[in-house]
Amino acid sequence: MQVQIERMGYSQDGIAHSPEGKTIFIPQTVVGDLVDIELIEDKAHFSRAKLKEVLEPSSFRVTLNCSPEEHSSVAPWAHIAYDAQLRSKQDAVRDAFIRIGKFDSELIDSCLKTIIASPKEWAYRNKFELNVQADTKGLKLGVHELGNNTFLPLSSCSLIPKQIEKLPKALSGALNFALKDPSQYPERVGIRYSERSKDLEIALWTSPGPFDRKVVSKVISDATKASSIVRVLLKGPAKSRKVSGVEVLKGKGFWKEKLLDHQMQISAPSFFQVNTKATDKLVQTVLDYLKPQVDDTIFDLYSGAGTFSVPLAQASDNVIAIESYGPAVRDLRRNAEINQVFIEDIGGDAARELPSIGQAHKIIVDPPRAGLAESVVKDLDSTGAKQIVYVSCNPSTLARDIRRLVDLGNYNVEAIQPLDLFPQSYHVETVVALQRA
Repeated sequence: MQVQIERMGYSQDGIAHSPEGKTIFIPQTVVGDLVDIELIEDKAHFSRAKLKEVLEPSSFRVTLNCSPEEHSSVAPWAHIAYDAQLRSKQDAVRDAFIRIGKFDSELIDSCLKTIIASPKEWAYRNKFELNVQADTKGLKLGVHELGNNTFLPLSSCSLIPKQIEKLPKALSGALNFALKDPSQYPERVGIRYSERSKDLEIALWTSPGPFDRKVVSKVISDATKASSIVRVLLKGPAKSRKVSGVEVLKGKGFWKEKLLDHQMQISAPSFFQVNTKATDKLVQTVLDYLKPQVDDTIFDLYSGAGTFSVPLAQASDNVIAIESYGPAVRDLRRNAEINQVFIEDIGGDAARELPSIGQAHKIIVDPPRAGLAESVVKDLDSTGAKQIVYVSCNPSTLARDIRRLVDLGNYNVEAIQPLDLFPQSYHVETVVALQRA
């Protein structure tokens, strides 16, 4: 079948239609491509296909700037010109609010701002995780292909800074030299590098048990010059592994980064945005919408290690942060101390804690991809806050939650600001500012 790609989905796929009008999802295509495809899955309402040949390439198609392995896994939009990536991401946000949120298109068009581009298109990631596969020759480090989970060995990566782009190969050699017992192989290996602080942390995610700590730390240190090497201990079933502890094998035991003019220290299990320069823009966008004042009471829900709490606390004397993940709570307390600000931290689930902490002037929420529980939406409405800013990496759950909040009758959408924190992928970050009606 020959089809024309009409638009990009919020995935690795381009979208076309069959002569009968059925939607077809096709990876590694670009808006405007004329392609020859082969159907691999045919459902009642949609089909999936593989690309056989690009018959007439789109003007938005570019030469790959990375390896085929990266293109199939961590950089699925690397074949798309960056301007076209940005347009497709903005369109995805607009589509989610209209299709899933059921908002009027004219309202969304009046609120939707032009997407803020990433300062760097490549070599922007401060964090990269490698999967581990073992065979008779030892272990290999790599990534999983999107769509079928095939393991792809990786010796370098174009998304991480030039200073460390060859680090996967060096780590693979070091671990094979240091670990002779396959039972001690890590499940995955995390790399964090800051171009600002020059800190490099290597995190080995393993099960508890015997481990050649001294040998591993020395060999990795010699091979990478890491400022911190840690072992993150995991327990529980494979699909729901939890962190039971962190062992410092060498160095600081944490990773340092600078965000705007704030010093941040992050432990290996804690979340931190992967694109530091773009995160500067994200934090500034939130501050611009909230306009924190010294006497404001500000709630920061799902606060993590303090990405928003710390800069908010520099402007306001009453910032209350709610976070349920233990390592992040500890990092938040340390970052408040380092930056000499006061943050009242509550270690607990937002759904449980929010109803009991009273009223707020302003609120920021930055939940996981699954979004907010419906009870949290109702509790947000009950706080009486004049402003709510919602930060999300998932347009679908974001549009759903904003719809629920607006339907309660007390808030209007003031602005929708997409930001690109993930060039070469389809992911997009979005900030929505709501004003109390």
